[in-house]
Amino acid sequence: MTGMLIGGIVFGVFGDRMGRKATLFGSILLYSIANIANSFVDSFAPYAIWRFIAGVGLAGELGGCISLVAETLSKERRGYGTALIATIGVFGAVVGGVLAEIVTWRTNFRIGGGMGICLLILRSGVKESRMFHNAKE
Repeated sequence: MTGMLIGGIVFGVFGDRMGRKATLFGSILLYSIANIANSFVDSFAPYAIWRFIAGVGLAGELGGCISLVAETLSKERRGYGTALIATIGVFGAVVGGVLAEIVTWRTNFRIGGGMGICLLILRSGVKESRMFHNAKE
């Protein structure tokens, strides 16, 4: 949770300076790598460090995604877009909980990290919002 708090602030500043798209991609890569790395730990200290790093990345991805959707959709549809993001995020946690009953915790972290990499590939076609371009000019 501390990582998410810090990540929200840090990636929020980066998003305003570098753009939502670059920040979104960097944060997805960060939490994906952290989750995969977490699957290799053998003690509490490295586990806590990688979870902190994953939290930083997750907050950046969530904030960047919400900002990009809010800046891209019409004002009438923004609420639906952000609600959809929150719903899918919670659904991901539910799927992770179900998988924890089927696979080992290490495999679960690897699946989560791999899904993040898949998400990064799927989002490769995302464009920067016009609102960001206009504000930058």
